[in-house]
Amino acid sequence: METTGRHFGRYFSPDSALQYLGFARSHPLNVKQNQFLTQSDKTLTEIDNITPKKAWHILQTQSESVLVDVRTQAEWALVGLPDLASIGRPLVKIEWQIAPQMQLNPNFITTLEQTVTDKSVSVLFLCRSGARSAAAAQAAKMAGYKQAFNIQNGFEGERNADGQRGQLNGWKVAQLPWRQN
Repeated sequence: METTGRHFGRYFSPDSALQYLGFARSHPLNVKQNQFLTQSDKTLTEIDNITPKKAWHILQTQSESVLVDVRTQAEWALVGLPDLASIGRPLVKIEWQIAPQMQLNPNFITTLEQTVTDKSVSVLFLCRSGARSAAAAQAAKMAGYKQAFNIQNGFEGERNADGQRGQLNGWKVAQLPWRQN
């Protein structure tokens, strides 16, 4: 499958990587199956980055593929959502971090496993700019999902020179279907 690059935790500082690893270690699935990284092992799971247009192509052509939006409830309500109605697919919404403190969602993997039960299908993760979705894809890989992808630049994309999102790249700029509540 064509991708735009590999990702080894580019968005993690050493401290946030250890926080993430602590989250992965404490998850019941990982404790039960001993599939966690140790605190001394700072290597994160490799994931593939794909463009929003490549993600849309996968969603259109792989009937079992799933789009998981990991932003917060506020972002879903105020900024908008990918619209998969034209391809007859549901959007899965699972917060990676919970606002307003933005702590990691301790139920993320459990909810993902209850929602996406087939760990062999393509699971595409989306957030605002590609950082949280990269972490979510890494957690999914660690939980046994074989094809976990990060949609690079997310829903709104990177900030432009004026500090504004939604101008340079991302799902919206790629003119993919989306809606506001």
